[in-house]
Amino acid sequence: MRVYFRDVEVAGELPSASTTARLFAANHVNGLIDPMLVLTTTPCAISPLGKAPLWKIPILASILDAVDAVPVERKRDNPNKSGDANRAMFDRVARHFAAGGNVLIFPEGTSHNEPHLLPTRSGAAHMLALAFEQGTTGLTFQTVGLEFEARDTFRSRALLIYGPVRNIDEIAASAPAEKGALAESIKDALENDLRALLFATTAWEDRYLVARVAELFANDERDRSIARFFDLAKTVIARRDALADRTEGLRLAERIAAYFGNVTSAGFSDEEISGLPFARSKGGVSRAVALLLLLPFAIVGGVLFAIPYQLPRLFSRSATQDVVSTYKLGIGLVVFPFWFILLSVASALLAARVCPHWSAIASAPLAVALSLYAAFVWLDRDERILRRLRFFRADEKTRTRLARERDAIMRALRSLETPVATS
Repeated sequence: MRVYFRDVEVAGELPSASTTARLFAANHVNGLIDPMLVLTTTPCAISPLGKAPLWKIPILASILDAVDAVPVERKRDNPNKSGDANRAMFDRVARHFAAGGNVLIFPEGTSHNEPHLLPTRSGAAHMLALAFEQGTTGLTFQTVGLEFEARDTFRSRALLIYGPVRNIDEIAASAPAEKGALAESIKDALENDLRALLFATTAWEDRYLVARVAELFANDERDRSIARFFDLAKTVIARRDALADRTEGLRLAERIAAYFGNVTSAGFSDEEISGLPFARSKGGVSRAVALLLLLPFAIVGGVLFAIPYQLPRLFSRSATQDVVSTYKLGIGLVVFPFWFILLSVASALLAARVCPHWSAIASAPLAVALSLYAAFVWLDRDERILRRLRFFRADEKTRTRLARERDAIMRALRSLETPVATS
């Protein structure tokens, strides 16, 4: 996960390593990437629930068994599924809770490509209710919100927000006495917590507009963390309805879309127009020197690993957006190690012919590893460096015009009392 994502930010109430008998519930928009992010950022051991067909994939089945995953047979995967299958699975999870285990579930039931949370299924609530009725003590649940800067792009950023911990004893104490009421109360509480964590809209076009407004304010605040960006976006969402019916608000939305279109056409980003990337940062000189020293290795690494770098992108073209990263990661985990071993052996053999000494033979694979590392370091920075060069080479009139457009939009947003807390 730390290789696939440039940065993984974690916010909220992270559980401790000693956490037991807890159900973790997360939204599901990025295939197998979602459970891997939760499992690798949470200190405590968690058993994920997965759809039964995943166990038909030999290598993946071994991994799922290694993390004590629980198979879930869905109606869509098996139309002849009986009620006994559900009961058996619920009983297994209840026993897991009773033994102090934790479970990860995606209550939407499937990975999807919608800009909002899908209706929450009742399975997670029934699991907790059954375990409670069977006498398991200390049961809790906690929601996890997953947000992505660009979920189908290698070396983008991810954010995990851990919500508040809810105690099942407290929910049971206030739930009605009739049958099924506890499960319904748990389901409502879980869904409300999950929705509170996420930046969600009804349509992608609306989401893009909210994201652009959040980006404008984030760049003004000089805070480019993904956590702050999504916090701003949620604030915009919370108050946008007050502006939706106002004529000036609708006109402003058109101006914002036009501004970002002009910025993109000119080869810039709003971050650059706002002046953020040119602020001095501590250690900037030493980082620049290190980058220059790594540049020769990065060029070699870019050439040597060009084929394995392109293969994941090539084979994931036909995949839907919610599983593109799963394809890329899966293919990369096979192709890159194989290619690295191949190059290491070839370089060692070549070194043995040129200079048959153990130090030369051993250093050749290390040089391959360094070139791969340098290529990844430059991959994270080359676009920003090229943008800076384009910015300084661009026509002064274009930069000034875009900066004036941006200033006018920010004044208009503030005059509308657009809803962004700058603290």
